[in-house]
Amino acid sequence: MTSTHKSKTVDKLTLGKKLVSVLKKRYHQPVPKYERPVLETLLYAVCLEDASSAQADVAYERLWSAFHDLNELRVSSISELIAHVFDGMPDPDWRAHRVRNILQYVFEKHFEFAFEGLRRKTLELATKQLFKIRDLSPFVRNFALQTALETHVVPVDRLMTNASIWLGLVPAGESPEQAAETLKSTVRKVDVPVFAHYLRCLAVDPRLVRYFEPGKAGASSADPQTLVERLEALFKEADAAARKAGKKPARSHVRGGDGHERPGGAKPSRARDGHRVPASRKKR
Repeated sequence: MTSTHKSKTVDKLTLGKKLVSVLKKRYHQPVPKYERPVLETLLYAVCLEDASSAQADVAYERLWSAFHDLNELRVSSISELIAHVFDGMPDPDWRAHRVRNILQYVFEKHFEFAFEGLRRKTLELATKQLFKIRDLSPFVRNFALQTALETHVVPVDRLMTNASIWLGLVPAGESPEQAAETLKSTVRKVDVPVFAHYLRCLAVDPRLVRYFEPGKAGASSADPQTLVERLEALFKEADAAARKAGKKPARSHVRGGDGHERPGGAKPSRARDGHRVPASRKKR
């Protein structure tokens, strides 16, 4: 029984490596380096959920350029946050709500906007503290645990979960919170950032999102052993459909001065006084 269980575990790890290898060939985006303080990591995770890294970078930069400081951000209205930061993104009201809840919780607990004490806690205590932040999504919570505490968890959002189910790595019907736990057997702790990044690239690919939606033909959990063949077939089908529809190739991305990629056509952020916001900023 032990050897059988071990064999299945090795199988999943091998599949995870094969998946990353295939995705690297299609998505030539380097893995972002997340080295922010804990509080800023939480805020960035709100921007990143169900979005591309480029979209998240733009929204995160707006958080800092559209408001004078974190206190002004904390007391701003949901409508102001949507208009200045999350306009055009999925679920902008929920994003705005979560940003305010994070800042409100940290400020009321510490009377300052610092949350570094979370790094010194055990996983159990850190998790309990994050659960105290109202309406925090499993993705945001797991992203903080994985990034700030280097916990072995795979932070996946709704779109990443849909793609994981299509790949056969996660059973149909699992929630993002359940999928995060299930995927632990597919990737080693040290490889989580790379795996999660390329899984996101696949999950938010505008040519492929519709294929992963629940209820679509082939969207239910399939045999993971065939994921490479099915992926290659899907790429050909989606690319052919895009050419037939006369769609232009996906917009190129440019790398900003801070090392993050942004849509090629995105304009630099500007503060309220009209001056350009530097790519890097001082810690607050």
